Formats: sequence, structure tokens, C-alpha cells
Amino acid sequence: MRHWLTLLILTFAGPVLAQDDTSPIVRSSLEQNTAIPGQPLIYRISVLVPTWLPSLPVFPSIEVPNVAVRLPPRASGPISDTIDGETWSGVARSYRLYPMTVGRFEIPAGLLKVTYADPQTSQPVVVDAQTEAFEIIGKLPQGADTLKPFLAARKLTLDRTIDGLTNELRAGDSLSLSTSVSVSGVLPMFVPPLTPDETVSGLVFYPKEPVLEEGENRGIVEGIRSEEVTVMLENAGSYRIGEFSMSWYNLESGKFETSTVPAIEFDVAGTVPANEPVSESFNTRSLLSGVLAIMVVAAFFVLFIKVYGHPLLRWIKNRLNGYKLSEFHAYRMLRHSVRSRDYPGTLMAIAGWKERIGRHCASLDMTSVDDTLYALGKSQFENSSNHGSNRKNEAWKLVLNSVSKLRQQARIEQRKKLGSSLKALNPT
Repeated sequence: MRHWLTLLILTFAGPVLAQDDTSPIVRSSLEQNTAIPGQPLIYRISVLVPTWLPSLPVFPSIEVPNVAVRLPPRASGPISDTIDGETWSGVARSYRLYPMTVGRFEIPAGLLKVTYADPQTSQPVVVDAQTEAFEIIGKLPQGADTLKPFLAARKLTLDRTIDGLTNELRAGDSLSLSTSVSVSGVLPMFVPPLTPDETVSGLVFYPKEPVLEEGENRGIVEGIRSEEVTVMLENAGSYRIGEFSMSWYNLESGKFETSTVPAIEFDVAGTVPANEPVSESFNTRSLLSGVLAIMVVAAFFVLFIKVYGHPLLRWIKNRLNGYKLSEFHAYRMLRHSVRSRDYPGTLMAIAGWKERIGRHCASLDMTSVDDTLYALGKSQFENSSNHGSNRKNEAWKLVLNSVSKLRQQARIEQRKKLGSSLKALNPT
């Protein structure tokens, strides 16, 4: 009984500002604080004023690690209430908070900026208000400890198709393997990866970035996660891509279910290259001719080194030093650090690259690179999870993309400067 009272009466409401009887009233409420990972908790913030709102309040942005936040359709709407016999009007906003994993998550206090008409002068008055901090809990249903990764949904449909599968496949051909999961009652971001985690000798898998589509049907979230893999057929033979299964918790029946797509078998024609060594017959005369040719080449090489060795080495050294100081070398070091997921090395490489590219194009706006670098740093300190890992990978890609776009912009500006510096061929 106490547990249900806690779920139904977990409401923290009341005026945040109490300067006088006409100050705005801010209320926040949470009907329950515990949910299955991937299921929403509805958090509501209400703002009431004695007059009217010339502009909508600036509601807080909620960002908490391992908590997904969504605004439902028509998240904000007008409200009214009777305060001391007077009708107050205002607006309310609803948030959907999704715990992504099991655990307790602290939602910090949020700052609101409210603009309302002064009751005496009708002039706009801007005040700041603050919501209270609270806690939400992600909890697995009974018996779900062995379900890893955990996924709960109302409905789930697993599908897999393969394009290019024929009876005349040959080594060097490719196939396109597409796997998709349609879910209802949960966001597609909670669906685990679908790429086959297997190694098949003679086949090479090249996965593409997953595609997520979100939607809503009669107040219930739904979506699709799709993944496509290009399968390269390296050698001839008979192949089998194993079946793929996904276990999930059915929210409607309260039972655990498993969806499976069957294995795929096919044959690849062609010849397997032989690995036998090839022997060549030779006689003493051909051997002596080869040795003599090598000695002549060696003599010319020694003579060349004596005459041109030191100038050549000095020229190579100067070229190498110039290359190490170039923007291109700095960009290659940066790209290597990003692909190696070396965060400290990336910070140093970006600093060196920005300094060198700035010599040629001092007017470049580095804001886009700084923004992606900030997002990368933020992702490094998130808890490790499927969603956190995807966010880190996306942050690394955005850093490299922003640098590549800035290099392209620098080339365009350099071409413009070069074109403007050339004199007209037919002056008038």
C-alpha cells in the first residue's frame, strides 16, 4: 500500500517565487519515479501568473547521463487555476524521461525565465524561477536479470532480407544484407545493434551506419532501427550466415519472448588460387650473367652516392623538415589520432593543425571545430553503454568531418586570393 501511495503522490508542487501575491507560481510534478529501462516517466512543469504571458516561458533543458529526454507532441499547452478566488492563467510543459539503464538518476534543479504583464502597469516583467531537484529510478522487471541487453516493448517485429542472392554468384561479387526491427512502446534508440557478430572465412562484412526512425501512434511511441551490411564474396565455396535472434520483454503480456530470422545459405562459384610455389630452371651461365649485372648496378650506385650523396641527403632532409611543418602533415596526424580514438593526442593534433592552417587563412572561423571538440570531450566522460558508445563514435566522426569541411573552405579562399592577385591579361 505504501508503495502505491509513493507512486501516486510523488508530487512536488508549490510556488517557487514568493516575493508577493502577484509573483508567478511554478509547480513541478512527477506521478511516479520508477520505470523499466526504455519506458517513459512523465514530468510536468506548470507556470501561472495573475495576468497574462506576453511570451512563452523559457523552460529548462534537461540533460542527464543515461537518461533520454523527449518532448511529446503538443508538449506545451495553456492552463488556468483559481488562486485566492482569482483566475490565474499560464502554460504547462510535459517531458518524457526515459531511464536507459538500471540505477538511480538525479535530475538537477532547472532554471526558468518567465515574462508576464505587471498587474499595475501591464508592462512586461522578467523573473527567474527554479524547479526542485528529484530522482528517477530504472528497475528491471522480475526475472529479467539474464536478458542482456535488456529490451522492453509492446510489440517487436524482426526482419532480414538479402539483395543480390542468385544461383550464379562468383568470387568478387557482393551481397547486401539488411536487418530491421520495428518496435512499439519504446524508442528505437533502445534497440541493440543488429549487425551479425560472426566471422565467416571467405566473406568480409562492411556494415553501414544504423538508421533510426521515430514516430508516435495514438500516444504510443514507435520506431524502426535498420542496419545494412555489404558482404564481399572473396573465395568460391559454400557459405552460411547464421540465424539472428533477439530476446525482449513483452510489456503487454509480462512475458519474455524471442524473435528469430533464419540462417542464409548460398554457394559461390569460381576457382581457388593455388598456393604451390613455382620453380624455374636456370643454368650456370644465366647465374653468372645475373651476378655480373648486379655488380655493375652496384658500382654505378656507389659512384652516384659519392658524387651526389651529400647534396641529395641534404635535399631530402630539408624536404622532410618542410613536410613535418606543413598543414597536410598536421592533418594526417590529426586523422590518425581520431581514428585511433586517442583523445589527448587529438587535442594536441588539433591545436597544431589550427595553428598551421591559420597561417594561410587567418580569417577562417574555427567555431565548428571547437563545437565538435567540446561535444567529443563531453562524450568521453559519459557512462559506458550501447547508447553512450554510439554517441562517442558519432562525436569522433563529427570532429573529423568539421576539420575536413574547414580544409575545403580554406582551399576555396586560397583560390580566390590567387585569382584576385593575378593581373588582367588585357588591361583597358
